[in-house]
Amino acid sequence: AQPAAVIDQTPDVIIMEGDNTTLRCSQVQTSHTYMSWYKQEKRREAHSQFQLVVFTSEGSSGVSVIEQPFQKRFTTTGMKLRTLPLSLKNAQLEDTGTYYCASQDHTAKQMLRKPSQNLFTGTPPTPCEKGHIITPPTVTVFSPSNRELEKKQKVTIVCLATDFYPDHVILTWSLNNKDITEGIKTEEPKYENKKYSLISRLRITGNQWQNSKNNFKCKVNFYNSSESTILSPTFWGFSEFC
Repeated sequence: AQPAAVIDQTPDVIIMEGDNTTLRCSQVQTSHTYMSWYKQEKRREAHSQFQLVVFTSEGSSGVSVIEQPFQKRFTTTGMKLRTLPLSLKNAQLEDTGTYYCASQDHTAKQMLRKPSQNLFTGTPPTPCEKGHIITPPTVTVFSPSNRELEKKQKVTIVCLATDFYPDHVILTWSLNNKDITEGIKTEEPKYENKKYSLISRLRITGNQWQNSKNNFKCKVNFYNSSESTILSPTFWGFSEFC
């Protein structure tokens, strides 16, 4: 029987402009003799296009082809023992993105790739501009406005992450410890005075907010180049008693 389909990649990476790094990928399928790396430029756009960075095959007749836009700073030693490293030299801000590793068999009928919906699963080498200090965000949550509450229909909860650098954050919402996927609008981070800020809005029903048993959470995952920091302010629905 074939082993389970698994791909392992380097954890998330933050580097300075001009630094070097190597992204590493391995897979366990012995029948998969082809591997590749793809780049997705904007991590927060689920439908942004993928660019092929390198394609390689294993064996004595194996080949490694780095696509033209990436030949200047990217190199690879090729696919060996079902692993494929991707090296970046003299990193520039334009190299920022999410990098996905993929593998496939010789018939191209089966292909494995890290799931694109989980953007933090990829490997984003994020070059930091010189003179900047890596700083985690401050997270604040704002309750619905009185004007919205008077209408007793849809209300908005706002989560604000401020004063962080770089923009390596993933923001999610949960209700009673279950992830929320609908009614969320998260804007792209704004850059000012060498720091980023990010705002996200959650639309819920008035009944959900007025249920004091409901537990809402805005979770911000920030990666500081060596570990992830999770900030998750918790707040409860508000019930007005007469």
